[in-house]
Amino acid sequence: MSMDFGVYESKLCSAGEAAASIKPGDHVFVGTACATPQTLLREMESFKVPRADVTIYSFLTDGAMPFAQGKPASKYRHKCFRFSSLKRRQKAEPGWLRLHLEGSVQGL
Repeated sequence: MSMDFGVYESKLCSAGEAAASIKPGDHVFVGTACATPQTLLREMESFKVPRADVTIYSFLTDGAMPFAQGKPASKYRHKCFRFSSLKRRQKAEPGWLRLHLEGSVQGL
């Protein structure tokens, strides 16, 4: 069975065009680990006037949040999901969203 991805061709755009389409108040979910759209995030951070009230959500990412001198230096609010079990309750940490799983997850 082959898939026709041609229907998505009209949606292709540059990272700059994608970043420019983000509106104030938007919630942006970015890919995980090596799928983190680094170019998109750099474009967003390069705006002289960042979009107001934008939140970037991610799982385990590499470089989603820029750092300067060891501290977060993003113009945007970042929220990162973390997995934990119901048995193991941890104190909430700023910037982390906990996902409680009923059972153990294989392969994590």
